[in-house]
Amino acid sequence: MGHCFHHTHEQMCDFADACYFCAKFVTTKDHLPRLVEKYNMELQLIEDAKEREWSKEIDRHTNVAQRVKQIIGDLGGELNHSI
Repeated sequence: MGHCFHHTHEQMCDFADACYFCAKFVTTKDHLPRLVEKYNMELQLIEDAKEREWSKEIDRHTNVAQRVKQIIGDLGGELNHSI
């Protein structure tokens, strides 16, 4: 989905999907299909979290989905559906 330029001597990232919010993450149009796949997966996870009434997970997956959507848009990609 992209490349992380996180130095191996730096502390590990605090949470999963942190890369999408990190200045050290770089991606290109070549990764658009995987980013769209990631976005769609986040939408599914949002729905699952809603069914389970897990508000923190709804917020987390919504934030990731919005960021991935922004990255897709910045790369000139399009989505069939969005939040």
